[in-house]
Amino acid sequence: MDEIIEKWARAREAHQEWGEKMEAYRRQAEEQMARMNIEAYETDRYRVKKQVQQRSVMSKKLVPPEVWDRYALPQRVEFLVLTSLKDKKMK
Repeated sequence: MDEIIEKWARAREAHQEWGEKMEAYRRQAEEQMARMNIEAYETDRYRVKKQVQQRSVMSKKLVPPEVWDRYALPQRVEFLVLTSLKDKKMK
């Protein structure tokens, strides 16, 4: 189990680094598309298309309790949390 947790922690760090790089490239592409005033761009291998999604949400504090109780849809999400103990000890 210790080996699995160590591998998971290393993979999570690598994932975070790559996630930051991907986000930087996404922002650069979005900025360039805005400068070019285009909504889509395509190469021989890739297509980038700006899409907008809209959804309606409701805050529990903004509606009467009877409305919330009647229409709120509960969701169950399971996940594991990996925390680096080394980081906590350093703080």
